[in-house]
Amino acid sequence: MSKARDASIIDSLIPLLSLVLMLTVSVYLFGSDSSYGPNQIALIIAAGIASIVAVKNGHLWKDILEAIVKSISTAMGALLIFLCVGALIGTWLLSGTVPTLIYYGLEILNPKIFYPAACVISAVAALATGSSWTVAGTLGVALIAVSIGLNLSPEIAAGAIISGAYFGDKMSPLSDTTNLAPAVTGSELFEHIKHMVWTTTPSFIIALILFMVLGLGVSSEVEDATIELFTETLNNTFNITPIALIPLIVVFYMAMKKIPALPTILSGALLGGLIAFLIQPDVVIEFSDSDDLSSPLAMIKGIWLALASGYSSSTGVQEIDSLLSRGGMESMLVTMWLVISADEETPVYYSELTEKYTNQITEAFTIKDKSERSSAISSIKEDIVNSYPDADEIQLGKVLGAFKNLEKDIVRKNILSNQPRIDGRDTDTVRPIFIETDVLPSAHGSSLFTRGETQAI
Repeated sequence: MSKARDASIIDSLIPLLSLVLMLTVSVYLFGSDSSYGPNQIALIIAAGIASIVAVKNGHLWKDILEAIVKSISTAMGALLIFLCVGALIGTWLLSGTVPTLIYYGLEILNPKIFYPAACVISAVAALATGSSWTVAGTLGVALIAVSIGLNLSPEIAAGAIISGAYFGDKMSPLSDTTNLAPAVTGSELFEHIKHMVWTTTPSFIIALILFMVLGLGVSSEVEDATIELFTETLNNTFNITPIALIPLIVVFYMAMKKIPALPTILSGALLGGLIAFLIQPDVVIEFSDSDDLSSPLAMIKGIWLALASGYSSSTGVQEIDSLLSRGGMESMLVTMWLVISADEETPVYYSELTEKYTNQITEAFTIKDKSERSSAISSIKEDIVNSYPDADEIQLGKVLGAFKNLEKDIVRKNILSNQPRIDGRDTDTVRPIFIETDVLPSAHGSSLFTRGETQAI
């Protein structure tokens, strides 16, 4: 490891200001399309500038490259989740899961509860598709037309639609941004969603109550052709049945059981393909566009296409086709590119922590007592956080991610070099194991299992 200098304020500002400037130019030149390539180029160039600054300060290129590889490898789990999310969206559209949710939502519309209903329908649609913009720009536009037809306020309706769409987007494991946040901070997807519930759900409930109050006294007898067009088109295209909701129920159940995100979402994607095969054969065969194949092979091809490239709707109703044409692993490649490009900023943190804290962490891991060792590690972590006073939450997430990687590397290196483990054991010695019976006098039977410092009754 090279002897490196700490980065000065000027050193830190050079890549940061360069990135801000390039992102500004990117958005100016490409507008909303800037996230489909130009922003990633800006991030990669900024990472290159940061690497040049690091070399100037004495860091060796091989150390920087090693840290880049480690940084990207930590995001590999999130990248696999992105691929599975894309596959899940494709098969849930093909299986009728998403269309069924939208159909049932539209069926509950009533003038007296239109505002809260529009909010809930938008939330469900965004939760099912993972896109607030698509819901607002398609289903939302239709709901606005409905509100006008019912002589209701389109402004209030727009507020209800946007509130619901953004809530559903933030709570959806299918959303790009919901996946992106834990990916760049090193946290777990469902843990991230669970913590957002505490702040997002109360605000959504308050909004629903307000929209309900605003809808009091509203009455209308106006017929709504737009909703009828949507429901009839969905019903004529897909087999609308509660069976189509099985993949959604299974995914929610697995998430509640705290099964990791990757197997949960992958199971949902594959189950969606199976449901499509069983209850949407006509849709699958038409989507495969393979008249020369037998029906079973055409259906397999259709499901395969949905997993890889997503579903493309062709109902003839532009709003529905726009809402239901999405998904597939291919659709997540741009977001994955963004994660990889953003993670290239992390190697500087790993290099800095390696230079400053390797000896302290190594010494802390020589402490055999678990509570004392944990206290020492916590003290080091606190010092690290305090050494970055100007870092925001995302930057601190990257710093702590680099700290975890450094911990793992130190422990692994010690074991591979035949040094004692953290608790003093060699690689051939197991922890002491004890079993005691009848430890609770009032119970019919009890036992205490002890392995090392871990106990279970």
